[in-house]
Amino acid sequence: MEKDEAPSYDILPTDLNAAGTDSELVFDDDSENGGKGVGDASPGQLSGDSAGTSDGSANLEKAVDVTVPGEVDKAARGETHAPEIELEELEEELSATSEQIVADGWTVGADGSVLYYEGGSALTGWLVDDGYRSYGLQRYWFDSAGRLVVGSLADVGGGEWAYARPEGFVVRGKYVAADGSVYLADNDGRLERAGWVVTDSYDGGMQRYWVDASTHAAATGFFEAEGSSYYGLPGDGRELRGAAAVGGELVVADNDGRLLERGWAVTDAFGQGLQRYWFEGFRAARSLLADVGGGEWAYARPEGFVVRGKYVAADGSVYLADNDGRLERAGWVVTDSYDGGMQRYWVNASTHAAATGFFEVDGASYYGNAATGFVVRGRNVCDGGVLLSDNDGRLASGEGWLVSRAYSDGLERYWLYKMSNGYVAARVGFFTASDGKAYYAYPSSGTVARGKTSYGSGVLLSDNEGVLVENIAGEGWLVTGLYDDGMLQRYRIDKSCGGHLGAHVGMFSLEGDFYYGLPSVGYVLRNATSMVDGRWCNADNDGTLTFIANRAFRLSDGTYQWTDSSGRVNQNEAMSRLMSAAHSVLGVPYVWLGNYPEDGGMDCASFTYWCYKQIGITIDFETYGQIHEGRAVSLSEARPGDLILMYFSSPGVPEHVVMYAGNGMVYEEPTFGGHCQYVPLSSKNAWDIVVRRILA
Repeated sequence: MEKDEAPSYDILPTDLNAAGTDSELVFDDDSENGGKGVGDASPGQLSGDSAGTSDGSANLEKAVDVTVPGEVDKAARGETHAPEIELEELEEELSATSEQIVADGWTVGADGSVLYYEGGSALTGWLVDDGYRSYGLQRYWFDSAGRLVVGSLADVGGGEWAYARPEGFVVRGKYVAADGSVYLADNDGRLERAGWVVTDSYDGGMQRYWVDASTHAAATGFFEAEGSSYYGLPGDGRELRGAAAVGGELVVADNDGRLLERGWAVTDAFGQGLQRYWFEGFRAARSLLADVGGGEWAYARPEGFVVRGKYVAADGSVYLADNDGRLERAGWVVTDSYDGGMQRYWVNASTHAAATGFFEVDGASYYGNAATGFVVRGRNVCDGGVLLSDNDGRLASGEGWLVSRAYSDGLERYWLYKMSNGYVAARVGFFTASDGKAYYAYPSSGTVARGKTSYGSGVLLSDNEGVLVENIAGEGWLVTGLYDDGMLQRYRIDKSCGGHLGAHVGMFSLEGDFYYGLPSVGYVLRNATSMVDGRWCNADNDGTLTFIANRAFRLSDGTYQWTDSSGRVNQNEAMSRLMSAAHSVLGVPYVWLGNYPEDGGMDCASFTYWCYKQIGITIDFETYGQIHEGRAVSLSEARPGDLILMYFSSPGVPEHVVMYAGNGMVYEEPTFGGHCQYVPLSSKNAWDIVVRRILA
């Protein structure tokens, strides 16, 4: 039998007797029910021999005069008289005749109920029949009034019950009614009796069902039976065994269907991997702190499984649990289990979570990191400054100056003050201490600045006690050895440090003179030649700068920078001047080791030497030395002014040099009898070459 809910139908007569659709059917009260219901047949049989219905037509012919009076003979009109019959006798005869008009089979009563007539009487009890609509051979139950039971329970006697579907036939197998009730019946339509039913008859495997004594249906949803709790699967009827999500709740049942009311369960049945769950009230706890007995506690996450390891809840609570889900006990916990290094945690006795924020234990103050739960140690930035705590996490106490090496690698100074919450922190930024002097403490550490600190567009200056320069000097020049181990230096003091007094750094001009404050130390450049903002300059003893024009400066890699008339580095102009010098001597004859112009000519190396001499750069006079000038570059990187050495007599010993002019062309003094020329590099047929760059 199909377990799905059948569609609803309107019950209509299927076999009305042809005695006339307008005739009134009158039942013979004196006739006996000649039909047999299925109740007379053996249980489980659905066959015609157990549901025989007698043909009532013979009785009907005996009881009813079916002859139709013909037309009265004309000759008899007025000539003869019908026999005289007493009126009372005629009424009795007609009444008796009408009461015996019966239609066997299915019919519909005046109240719309469906009945089955057999032998002139309405059938009660069981009927097995295949003639009602097109339902095939089915079992039907008629109540004591002969009405077909439809869509409801029926007491079929002997403590047995049946359920008639909306179509009229009774359930056989499993059936889910419109209201969700799950009915279980044998092949004769008798519902399972109340109590436990363990069978493989309904769901293709041995299953457990609890049949309710009042509804005669399998219990679904949560219910109690024999002192235990169970869950019947809605729309199915089977008892839950194993684990399942029920209406958003996680439940677990043993093999007999008994739900776990309280305790541990380890399962991967909920699709969350192998996890541990704590059950309270038959459901897995969620977002709940649970007392698991023996002084142990657990915290169930929103997903249902308990915390293992470290977990930060939505309210910020930090829970620490072992692999079995048991939370750390109250008090100090020192372990490397949760944060990849030995850390200290204080587990609160009431919340069973690691304490975060400020808290006190045994008269000492601590601060628990909100993200990790462990107490901070060392220096930690907070809203009001920097917290200082020792290796056990105890926060510094008291107010005023603290000189200590407990919070860093060296001896440092801190100015402690009490914050609005009553706890102590080190001041940061600019502040005035109780001595009325100004100080600056680093925001990241709370240590008071001593010496030199870059700030804003200048450098803060403070002595070994942290006293800022603004306590001893105003704006203007300051010559002092206070900040440089006694060595006198010159500082320009102004408000370049974000409005606070400090040393001005970078290029600046005063009364037409230029100075340069060194960014790392604050004092001005003195008695040195240096590049400043792209310009080579000399600084005198007072720091006054003189810019150096049209001059080359050798760099550490052997190349040169060249300054133009403004003193700024201008490599393009240097390259242009170099090419102009080379072009100016085209046609000058080749003279071996010639020093131009006094010798009237040049060789290959003295030519390149002479060209560089014109822009203030001195290189070696011979090819053997020029191979070591500047730095090496590849031929693909070559640019105008680079030296290209070739014709090696032995490794590292070139016999010829040319100057690259760009676009594959070179300037050179070729050889004896030749003269300075401008030719393609390819014309030199040199396969082994070295390129050296002189101009940076």
